[in-house]
Amino acid sequence: DSEGEKQKERYANKFETLVSGRLYSLVDVTTELRGSGIEALLSNDDIELLRASIFPAESVLSKKQVHLAIQEALGTNRAMAFSERTMNRARNLFRFLRKLGDSKGNQ
Repeated sequence: DSEGEKQKERYANKFETLVSGRLYSLVDVTTELRGSGIEALLSNDDIELLRASIFPAESVLSKKQVHLAIQEALGTNRAMAFSERTMNRARNLFRFLRKLGDSKGNQ
């Protein structure tokens, strides 16, 4: 999201050569998510799945609650049947991270 882009720029300005070529945002992974936060990796149906499973008393989840629901699902090893769209976005993110690692010699 725009806040993420601002923070990326702030870190680049503050730490300069220490972080040069090491800062990335979702836009670097895919322009499809320009202006979106990390929760945009999930489809609306998958956010609803998290809501029903983790926060059933809530009618709508805030951005913070989406993040907490993901943490809770991971922390409790809760199986979630996410949509193919969400899985593809996650795969693309991990491919991007793997490619970064491979290019840095971290295979």
